[in-house]
Amino acid sequence: MKRRSVVVFAAVVPAAPVPGSESAGNGRLRANPRDTRCDVTFARRPRLALLAVAMLLAAGPGLAQTTDSPLVAELKRYLNDGAAIATAPFRFDTRDWAEVAAISGGVVFVGTRDDRIDAWVQNHRSKQSDNFARVVTPFGSWAAIGVSAVALGGGLISHNKRLLDTGRDAVEAEILAAGITTPLLKYAVGRVRPSDGADADEFKPFSGNSSSPSGHATEAFAVASVLSARADGWVVPVVSYTLASCVGYARVHDRAHWASDVIAGGLVGTLIGRTIVRRHERDEAQPEVPPAAYSFRIAPVISAGGLGFTASASF
Repeated sequence: MKRRSVVVFAAVVPAAPVPGSESAGNGRLRANPRDTRCDVTFARRPRLALLAVAMLLAAGPGLAQTTDSPLVAELKRYLNDGAAIATAPFRFDTRDWAEVAAISGGVVFVGTRDDRIDAWVQNHRSKQSDNFARVVTPFGSWAAIGVSAVALGGGLISHNKRLLDTGRDAVEAEILAAGITTPLLKYAVGRVRPSDGADADEFKPFSGNSSSPSGHATEAFAVASVLSARADGWVVPVVSYTLASCVGYARVHDRAHWASDVIAGGLVGTLIGRTIVRRHERDEAQPEVPPAAYSFRIAPVISAGGLGFTASASF
């Protein structure tokens, strides 16, 4: 039904110029511009710098359909998703806790075999495996961020909403999983890396040791889970998860992590990535609320000649 707007009443009275504003020759009011400046320095944290750039790209013009600025709206989106993920255990039921127990038990079981796995991998190292590990390792750091940025930028340039949403979700998953969750867990767990000559059972909580969970595995699986969840068919999921698994193998191969560290990191990245996509797809599926059949509005009128108000009805 076509909507019409009818002005019912309008009134204007002379008024003095509004302080802090300039009156243009055509009668419009222009607020005095104010300069706002924010300087951020990233030292020795190239991954955080790249993620910050990607986040700013995600908050580009036209992405946020709210009254907030694009960057503020994007930050609110991250905060809402982060809060939902952090408080999820309080909403778990018996089945959820059973799954948590099973997954945790699996990680612990692998942890009891970490020494054997490490010895087997080192005994089978070769020049070819060294080269392979060197090639795939970046997909757990800057290359993974690059994949997210390409999806994000491609969606912006081509106006492809699905590709754009994939890039936004991937960047958010990297920030929440690899940028926040895993570093906190690393600090709390304090597991010593195998490259430091430690045994698999050496844990020093809050000591700065950061073997578990694996940050590279977290990032690789965070991106892989988003790409897989947003894609149709089996090709993207198979390629994404295979590449992420290769990153995990490379970290064990290079003795940067124990096998259970890689599994833990992969679980963190996958769970957060898939949760983010599921939340956003649910929001996207909600139908828009149709406009009311009838509305009445009173609005102020400010012009160079005076102040007043208008009353209008729409139907």
